[in-house]
Amino acid sequence: MTARDIIEFAREIGADARLKDAQVCVSTGPEENGSIRGWSDAVFLREEADGWTVGFAQYGRTRVIDAGELRDLHKAWVSSQDKTVFQAYEKA
Repeated sequence: MTARDIIEFAREIGADARLKDAQVCVSTGPEENGSIRGWSDAVFLREEADGWTVGFAQYGRTRVIDAGELRDLHKAWVSSQDKTVFQAYEKA
């Protein structure tokens, strides 16, 4: 899954997504002033050799997640608006 794939997928499920500083930034809030609303509310995806990790403000960073898990996780987050869904994927 490429950064472009993630951005397109995020937008398909109702989130805003941008590429910023080699990370994909995804927010569930409306866009303000041409940037993602409340960067503290966004999650930041970083590409690793074998998948993607997700950084989320209060909880840290996930383990490497494959494309299928990433889609499921983002669907759960966008529908619930609750970042605690990321806790199950945290690094050990």
